[in-house]
Amino acid sequence: MTSTTGSQVNLDNNTFRNTWSIFGLRFGKWKASPNFEYISVFKGKQSQRVNGLGASTKFAEEIFLVNLFYDRNKHLTFYRTFDKEDAFKVAKHFYLAFSIDILDATEREQKWIDSKDLW
Repeated sequence: MTSTTGSQVNLDNNTFRNTWSIFGLRFGKWKASPNFEYISVFKGKQSQRVNGLGASTKFAEEIFLVNLFYDRNKHLTFYRTFDKEDAFKVAKHFYLAFSIDILDATEREQKWIDSKDLW
């Protein structure tokens, strides 16, 4: 059986929901969106352990997360991808929807993205 988790944003009525999906059906309760302050594109690692025939191995892959921050240090992760460029495309959509700044946290030294660099 295959299931996934994720998040959805409804810009028409300013709500969001964390979802659980099975066989293409999504479940989750809609909540009022907080007042988002900024977007962060973050680079991290995703680990997976594979077991089989009495042996196991662990794989780690680079992953990029698109987070929306609110209340100074709280955040919601709305997107995960293995492609940095894809993560910034999604961040740009949130920038256009909410008119908030983007923080590039993909390198050791974090930097704010100038809006003119998005185009």
